[in-house]
Amino acid sequence: MTSRRSLTYHQGIEYYLKKWYTFKVNKVNDRIYYAKKPAKAFQVLDETAFNSIIREIKNDDNDCSADSLRRLLHSDFSQQYDPFTSYFEGLPTWDQQEDHIETLASTVKTHNDKFWKYCLKKWIVGVIACALDNEAVNQTAIVFTGKQAVGKTTWMNKLVPKPLKEYAFSGTINPKNKDSEVYLAECLFIFMDELETLNRTSLGSLKELMTKLHIKIRRPYNTHSENLIRRASFAGTVNNREFLNDPTGSRRFLTFETLKIDHLHKINLDLVYAQAYSLWKSGFQFWFDSSDADVINKNNEEFQVTTIEEELLLKYFEPATKASNLYKSNTDILTYLSQKESIEVNQANKTRLAKALQRHKFETGKKGEGVKVYYLKEIPVVDSIEKME
Repeated sequence: MTSRRSLTYHQGIEYYLKKWYTFKVNKVNDRIYYAKKPAKAFQVLDETAFNSIIREIKNDDNDCSADSLRRLLHSDFSQQYDPFTSYFEGLPTWDQQEDHIETLASTVKTHNDKFWKYCLKKWIVGVIACALDNEAVNQTAIVFTGKQAVGKTTWMNKLVPKPLKEYAFSGTINPKNKDSEVYLAECLFIFMDELETLNRTSLGSLKELMTKLHIKIRRPYNTHSENLIRRASFAGTVNNREFLNDPTGSRRFLTFETLKIDHLHKINLDLVYAQAYSLWKSGFQFWFDSSDADVINKNNEEFQVTTIEEELLLKYFEPATKASNLYKSNTDILTYLSQKESIEVNQANKTRLAKALQRHKFETGKKGEGVKVYYLKEIPVVDSIEKME
């Protein structure tokens, strides 16, 4: 048997730690957890506990620096564990009889219940896939709109299983901030606030963030950057009904107006996630394909911010058929509007006008050398002086 006096510097530290402690490293957030023997309950190794252990080691006639202990604990000396895998794989087997996900969906009354139930099932299976599969990304976000104080945020927060409460972030997401990128790797859920305050550029950056598979970043105490696995799924709430302001599309947002919410429900989330886990393992298609995208965009039309181009288009024109003798190109329409109102003719305005024309189903055709035109009818605009008369 080796005596303590014959142990090297590092062996002495390990000898003491193994005698009095058990350590494990969390693969999701890279944090160290410890349990003091014979206790089995683990807790986070915070700075106070870390320094106390160094003090104990030194009082036991072992020299120990903070750097040496930190490096030791972040090695294979500590057992690795994944809290997401532990939770989801430890759930009871779904009996394939009761639809627990639909029961959960039924606690929210929306403007389109059938589509809501369809989306929630896909999205919540996507939560499992994104958390457990290194190559899967949950690219959509559930978004609730509706009046304040009806329980939107409370309902969202109840989606987090109790054993995983520490893996949820609620707040403002800044796509250009490194902390926001870290949340992608270290959280199961990201609940977004203030979506309605995002401008077009920020909303576009958020959509890019939502589709990321890996995040390259250097964690504290590491000497090099690493590719962290994306694990988080997005959800959010807004009070303003019109908040989508990106003319390039909004299929990343599964938006629902909430009419009534049972935010005090007692549904067993373990059973909900047991069903979702079973569906994922069976190959259920949790992602939304191109046919789904059309339906999502159609659903989101009523949550789209009305642009000045759309407002002016509907002020001066209405859709017509090809039997109409009046047709104009996108540029012609914008030029006409610029002569009537204070609006510039530029590419950004052309893009937003094209979206408005498409949204309101203005019939299209080709004229001249293949120029795309829109068939329309002018709306008589009564002059304000004539109205007074």
